[in-house]
Amino acid sequence: MSLRPYAVPLLISLALFLPACSDSSKEDLVKAVEKGSDQLLSMQQQSVEKLQELAQEGTAMAADAALELSRRAGQGTADFKKWLEQAAEGGALEGKFLLGKYRLHGIAGYAKDAEAGRAMLEEAAAAGHAEAAFTLGIAYKYGLEVPEDAAKATSYLQQALDNGFSAAADEL
Repeated sequence: MSLRPYAVPLLISLALFLPACSDSSKEDLVKAVEKGSDQLLSMQQQSVEKLQELAQEGTAMAADAALELSRRAGQGTADFKKWLEQAAEGGALEGKFLLGKYRLHGIAGYAKDAEAGRAMLEEAAAAGHAEAAFTLGIAYKYGLEVPEDAAKATSYLQQALDNGFSAAADEL
């Protein structure tokens, strides 16, 4: 995993702090930063390994998080995509929601398949997944990969609100 996102804030901090330090303090600080970087990399690797374990067990959120981490690190995503698909096929509502959203819009490395995506979102929404209902409501309200349909939009948005997704109230 890359430390690139942390590089700029770290360099700015060092640039502001180093001029006020003695030479021995500068060396100590650089050593501490290097040690911290090593620890951060170790923690990130442990996190990815735990996510992989959970994803292999069928935990959809773990598969999704691992998929995102691997995409950001420029690593292969085939295993993570497979685990997310297995979670969805195994009946995990979160897996169906995520995979449906990804396929509907053609994001997260998935080819756009609006029909399959809509169907998965409908399954998740019918089973009570509030965010799936919200996603469908927005899609129907604005004609995003589905034909605009005000009645369906209102129905799905109300369902999302009824299931605790408060952002749906802003769209009703």
